[in-house]
Amino acid sequence: MPRSILTQAMLLALGLRILAGAPATLAAEPSPLPQEDAAPANDEQEAPPVKQQPAKDTRTWVYRWKDAQGNWVISDKPPADAQAEAIELPKPQTYAPPPVDGLARALEDKETGDAPEASEMKPPKPHIISPANDSWLDNNVGEATIRIGLSGPIPDGHELRVYLDGQLLGTGQTQFSLKNLPRGSHRIRADIVELKKKKAVRSTESVFYVRRPFIRK
Repeated sequence: MPRSILTQAMLLALGLRILAGAPATLAAEPSPLPQEDAAPANDEQEAPPVKQQPAKDTRTWVYRWKDAQGNWVISDKPPADAQAEAIELPKPQTYAPPPVDGLARALEDKETGDAPEASEMKPPKPHIISPANDSWLDNNVGEATIRIGLSGPIPDGHELRVYLDGQLLGTGQTQFSLKNLPRGSHRIRADIVELKKKKAVRSTESVFYVRRPFIRK
């Protein structure tokens, strides 16, 4: 309502009260209440700043100093009563050797339970370790050590057979000690034989020579 109209209405009411014999009181016009500037509503509060932790020092240090006698002392802790030189150690070097083909994988599968059934395993490839091919053995008694290498375990139903000069030397063994071999050339071969089907996985033949002294009569 405009201020002038409100004032006229109050004067009119005052006149009516005077005519009626009521005491004349004039109520003060209420002053409008000051309105404070309302801050805009903000439901989202600012998150406190995150304190970044300092990076952990992963370096390794040793300390070097001289003692009272002039001798060098090296320790992983600095001395409390002397000035020491800090030396950073290089990071240790690690080396993981590659697994041996066949045998290492088979052993690992056996430990983890992933090994195939014996009937599904393929026979390993045999090879002659010693004597090396085209090698000479010089001794007076004709001794020789035969060593056979395998690329993996021998599955069930298979057998290792070793031959010397075409004759069966032995089965199931990977090492033989021979004596009194005649002088001259000799041939070594190893086979992995499947007993039911008579199939064989054959190694490369190794030829070696025995040289023995003799006395002419």
